[in-house]
Amino acid sequence: MKMGDQFLLQGEVEKAIESYDVVVKMRPASDPYLWQRGIAYYYAGRFEDGVGQFERHRKVNPHDVENAAWHFLCKARATSVAEARRMFIPVQGDARIPMKEVHGLFAGSLGPEAVIAAAKKTAAVEQRRALCYAHQYVGLYYEVMGRPDAAQKHMTLASETYGTSSYMGKVAQLHLRRMKAQRDASNMPKGEPYAILRDGLMNSRIAFESKKTGRVAFMGGSITQADGWRQRVYKLLETRFPETRFEYVTAGIASTGSTTGAFRLGADVLNKGKIDLLFVEFAVNDNQDSARSTSAAIRAMEGIVRQLRRQNPAADIIFTHFVNSAHIKDYNKGIIPDEIMSHERVAEYYQIPSIHLAREVADAGRAETYTFEEYGGTHPKAHGQKVYAARVGVLFKKAWPGELPGNAAAVAHKMPEKLIDALSYVRGRYLDRSAITAGQWKMGVPKWSEKPGRLRAFFVDREFVHCETPGTPLTAAFTGTAIGAYVLAGPDAGILEYSIDGGEFGSVDLYHRHSAGLHYPRTVMFDAELEDGKHEIVLRLAEKSGEKSRGAAARILQLVVN
Repeated sequence: MKMGDQFLLQGEVEKAIESYDVVVKMRPASDPYLWQRGIAYYYAGRFEDGVGQFERHRKVNPHDVENAAWHFLCKARATSVAEARRMFIPVQGDARIPMKEVHGLFAGSLGPEAVIAAAKKTAAVEQRRALCYAHQYVGLYYEVMGRPDAAQKHMTLASETYGTSSYMGKVAQLHLRRMKAQRDASNMPKGEPYAILRDGLMNSRIAFESKKTGRVAFMGGSITQADGWRQRVYKLLETRFPETRFEYVTAGIASTGSTTGAFRLGADVLNKGKIDLLFVEFAVNDNQDSARSTSAAIRAMEGIVRQLRRQNPAADIIFTHFVNSAHIKDYNKGIIPDEIMSHERVAEYYQIPSIHLAREVADAGRAETYTFEEYGGTHPKAHGQKVYAARVGVLFKKAWPGELPGNAAAVAHKMPEKLIDALSYVRGRYLDRSAITAGQWKMGVPKWSEKPGRLRAFFVDREFVHCETPGTPLTAAFTGTAIGAYVLAGPDAGILEYSIDGGEFGSVDLYHRHSAGLHYPRTVMFDAELEDGKHEIVLRLAEKSGEKSRGAAARILQLVVN
């Protein structure tokens, strides 16, 4: 149930529905209570299924105005507003303000102004919540009535001005993200630009052409780790700058997303020396592997940008949005995928060039130029590699026209004083092992031959802090606002319990949906919103593991802090 809610609020509605379906399969009696699945149906476009869900929920919760409102929204989408009003569910007894007025709004007996006025009359301690609900349902009402500008205005008020951390407050935030994505997708020019230049790549050109040296880094997941597009980019650079001595830093690790990237940037990229140009590729894994929220993607990508430019203020960066089938589905619906939208928010804020390969492949499929399968799928084959190299070439031509002026000098990129997110991982790093008191936990290379599951060669000789004994404590002192663990989670991955600064223990299940046959790399965050300062964390394995796990193990490659 919690996993379904997490997927829903992250905007991964299909995964949310799958999770709710599992709950119903295990406990059939829970079906009428799953109003959350009705909301997921709405965002998945399965409006008739939503109608059915809210009709069943009515039987166990007849006094809920919100249930009636969502039933109306699904019915209106499936048929018409007139039919939705004819079938509108009568409700009495919902004392929450302004639910009486919300019911009147959808019934057609009151206007939006009555809903807002009722919310404003609440006591100060309740007014923010009431106004959040009021603007949320007024926004939903305007949207279904075909007034998108008014809808977005009120949803913005619900999400930002009066935003709350409640479940429905987070649903309002999800709705606003989708509205903005649909607006951006409809305004996006067809064809070019798939390669967006923004502030450009002049500093790297100056380094390559004037100094005759260049250090180019590539950071991402398996698409970056595998040979293919990187070698084609090498050739583009070496053809353009034949007298330049290039050094390439390859920092792709299969399955890792931007959160892991923000914490390993220092060790895997910055420690290799001053970087002139960095390619960042995390759109696919932030979608299908990490399943991160938009805020986590922003915190990670902003952290990567800030860390790199702290080392070299003139460093150029390119965000590369590779593609999977989920991206194709979103673009075909006119929606920019949440993780790409988050990455682009960072790109726009810092004026970083970006390559929209995901949108290009989706457009090619609709134009019947080539299919996603012909491109090569998530891990592009030769055709896909050529498509990407051609797009990089287009970006380079845009960035480097004509002759380089003789007096050209690198200039530090503008660095906004304010962060997009105050908790972005701008200090992301590995915690020094000296800060860890391992107790009975082991430090070293695990005996992988004795463990179930496949291990990728990259991790064979790496040292871990690891344990297979429940209840055994590990402590670590750290300074910052966030603490997490970069782990390998295999078939025997357990549940890790944690307590920060003596607080109650929380828990994180290390087992991932890809853990069944693989020691899967992932970064789990214990807390990313701490007060900045000194802290201590205690970790221990729980006595019981999840249902799918074949053991109780924790193998921590690094503790990560911000």
